[in-house]
Amino acid sequence: MNPIQCKLRHASLQDDLDYAAVSYVWAEVPGIEVIDVDGHTVGIGKNLWVLLNQFRGETPLVLWVDAICINQKDDQEKSEQVAKMESIYKRASEVKIWLGLSKDARDAVMDIFNEFSTLHDIVSRIQTLHLYPSRAALPEPITIVLEGLIERFRDRPETTATPLLKFFFERQWWARVCIIQEFVLARNATFYCGDRSVTNLGFVKALTILRYMREAHLTKTMILYQHCSDNNEPITLADIYTLAKADNQIKATNPRDLVYGLLGLVSSEDRAGTPVDYTLSAGEVFALATAAIMRAYGVDSGTTITIPGVFVDTILHAGSHRGFHPEGDLDPSPTNVQDWLDEAISLIPTTPAPSRVPVPTAIDNLWQIPILDHIHSRFSDSQTRATPSDKHGYDVLLGLVTPPDDITNLAAWRLQQSETYRDNIGIGARRSFATTMGFLGLAPEGVCAGDRVCLLAGATTPFVLREAVAGMYYLVGECYVQGIMDGEWTGGEGEVVEFELC
Repeated sequence: MNPIQCKLRHASLQDDLDYAAVSYVWAEVPGIEVIDVDGHTVGIGKNLWVLLNQFRGETPLVLWVDAICINQKDDQEKSEQVAKMESIYKRASEVKIWLGLSKDARDAVMDIFNEFSTLHDIVSRIQTLHLYPSRAALPEPITIVLEGLIERFRDRPETTATPLLKFFFERQWWARVCIIQEFVLARNATFYCGDRSVTNLGFVKALTILRYMREAHLTKTMILYQHCSDNNEPITLADIYTLAKADNQIKATNPRDLVYGLLGLVSSEDRAGTPVDYTLSAGEVFALATAAIMRAYGVDSGTTITIPGVFVDTILHAGSHRGFHPEGDLDPSPTNVQDWLDEAISLIPTTPAPSRVPVPTAIDNLWQIPILDHIHSRFSDSQTRATPSDKHGYDVLLGLVTPPDDITNLAAWRLQQSETYRDNIGIGARRSFATTMGFLGLAPEGVCAGDRVCLLAGATTPFVLREAVAGMYYLVGECYVQGIMDGEWTGGEGEVVEFELC
């Protein structure tokens, strides 16, 4: 295969440009390959190299690729270019979304998306979705067509509908924070999976039909896409984080990109308050984003806020592990998860202080904490409460399940048996903690012994506060506390106090 040759072209976004922007995962395929750029040898990620080989043809292709067009070692250049992402992706004649090479027969879902896009066009022409609000009300000819295509979808020899969609939405591309704006801002986008492809319009049409037939749910990215398409206007930083927070799998190699990767979607006011600057620490970037969100709600970040609430307990010990990759120090491998669980168990006080409410038996209920007592689906916009059957992976990790006698590779067995549990871990960058009464939970990485767990009026989760001076507190952040997440904590008269946050 001939080496890939590229030429850099300097251009202004004010020019009449015809180019395609690329959206992909940097490290999906491990390894480095080299290409020729203006006579210079340049190393790029293996996945990008595969992408370029897939798209290369007889005639030159004009692309904008972040890894090549931005000097990744120059923070100033990176800041300037990332601030232009909105214009770069909006002005592109096409956004090429590279999902990777075809892995197996399950990638036939791309063909199914195209089939259902065609079905959407047929149904839309006769306004079926508007005139017939329920499946039962459909005319018989349309019902026959719909049922026939649905059965064709379900009866594919390689798998059934739900695993196909699950496999599609579990590709790493969907977990990158930057893809949200790259996809939402695109005038025209095409998903590529090896030799298969489907346009973004066709993809959205197919999902409309599949959701109508109760076969699929919108992802957070799709909700944003739909919102921006319907309203044709920017949304607030707070709106985006309300959606992004609900998806435990949103990731960024650089934690600053959890903010910068979304700025192309927000209003100019929010962007003005959060300028792209990679010389700032992640903490400084998050502080600026928080201030912008507060201003959106009419709160000056330089003032104090008084909120009524209830003091629950004091944190006795905080764990040393800072969660899991990418925000934390660890990847959720069986060994690392087991180490995290072992440390959490070690935090439990031997003689807990008295509590107003029953404290869950810490070790017996520890399995619910890493998964926040919920099970999520990578292709669903909802979560379900964890049940005892979801504890199996936890038991495997702690060695509470005896492997079958015929198991020869114990490590592979543990990996497979704990996969669902590990996939649902929602720790992020949080640390474990134990309170004086024996409550276990998760809090932001800055949590310390002596911090206070409180319930604040109007909030749906507990919060960790740190006393600054007498009667005034810093807000450390929200937390998860096993045993009081469903309103179990009940205080007596005189317990409500005014917390002054500074």
